[in-house]
Amino acid sequence: MKITRHVFYAAQGVFQFNVSYLHLLTGKPSAPSGRLRAKKSGDSVLLDWNAPYDDGGSRVTSYVVEYKDVDSVMWQRAAVVDGYTRTVAVHGLRDAAIGDYLFRVTAVNEMGASEPLETDVAVRPSRPTAGLYDCTNE
Repeated sequence: MKITRHVFYAAQGVFQFNVSYLHLLTGKPSAPSGRLRAKKSGDSVLLDWNAPYDDGGSRVTSYVVEYKDVDSVMWQRAAVVDGYTRTVAVHGLRDAAIGDYLFRVTAVNEMGASEPLETDVAVRPSRPTAGLYDCTNE
């Protein structure tokens, strides 16, 4: 838990105002909400997600996007985007003949990183362009 103190001063004519309040930061944000959606195109996958339901008391400053081959244990960082961006293209993936990929997205605020929103189903990059692919099980 982190408490920050904010003080504002204002003056107009003979009147002066001093407003002070405490801002309680409760913690890390919750995981991005909803489904992690992917649109496949060649060796790229376009991902999009929703903001977390709970920002932990501090705005989300960034999202970290990672991927891994289904046979790997190591996640690779694909991108870090600002807290207002909820879409990213992951380029340079091997084609469908070689591998399937899992993706995850983590929300970050000044208190730390959320649990990741992960795909439930592996994504296989394709050639040529494919349509919308929902990465979660119903």
